[in-house]
Amino acid sequence: MAYQSGQIIEASNSTTDDFNELAALINEVYGDSHSGDHAVATGTFGYGQSPEIATVAAGDVITAAQWTEIFSSLAKCANHQGTPVGAIPGLVTTGDIINIFDSPNGTNDLINDIRTNKLLIDPSEAAITLGGSKHSETRSTSWTSSVTHEFDVEFTDEDEARHFFNAGGEIHWSGQYSPGGSEESGEEADWALELSNMGTVAFNYNNTTAGAGATFGIGYYDIIETYQTIADKSINGGGGYYVTEGVTVAVKATDSSMNVLRFKVVFATDPDPDRVLDGELVSMVDQKISVNNIASVEPTYSPVIFIGS
Repeated sequence: MAYQSGQIIEASNSTTDDFNELAALINEVYGDSHSGDHAVATGTFGYGQSPEIATVAAGDVITAAQWTEIFSSLAKCANHQGTPVGAIPGLVTTGDIINIFDSPNGTNDLINDIRTNKLLIDPSEAAITLGGSKHSETRSTSWTSSVTHEFDVEFTDEDEARHFFNAGGEIHWSGQYSPGGSEESGEEADWALELSNMGTVAFNYNNTTAGAGATFGIGYYDIIETYQTIADKSINGGGGYYVTEGVTVAVKATDSSMNVLRFKVVFATDPDPDRVLDGELVSMVDQKISVNNIASVEPTYSPVIFIGS
């Protein structure tokens, strides 16, 4: 709905739901109007914040607190995304004249902007952990073929997972290898180098990124109940499950509830008992989470298969 300077903003009547329409458009981003919806077009709306802006009944007088809530929720969304807001109106009190916000964009333009930018997050609004602070596994015993690390990332329900990823949340994985004293010093150096090059594998709402290697465009809204590879990196000319050497990261939902994500990391090397790697292998899990204006709920992290010690 378009508003002009000097126009009366109606609470609600049989033909026009001015206030309620504003509230609904903002609530779809700030709150959640699509509970249980895993479709990208609609499920990606909703940060899950509360309380949402309450609607009003036909003929009601809009209070100063209700009008302030409109712009407070709008500002939180915009600041979270990095959407420019300019001199957004602040608190109003009883008796104030409410003017249409028109700097730098009109009220309607700003609402459209926060809806368009709903999946963006300003760097200042994110907290990123490092060094396996969410979960970490270390193997210091020798290995000759492959080792596997599986871990779960669990949300209370699907909506909590949606809110986390919609607000810019990511699950991060990284690996590290410190060569030991085996005769395979060249191979061990390759593992150390290539895991360093691979960097952080970042799994978000619709994609996966990594510093090096291959990624496959899989994000939260693409997961199914069987493993899909999201990233892999060759070691010394290998790569993936079916070649000589490499690391592969895959993910699945443990069931149709879509609230528990299981990640599987496979470190594969030549199955040769005469070629022993005896350095220290570390598999680390971290996260990027929305804080400040939009506060996401943190999932829990737990091991399923250990890589050994």
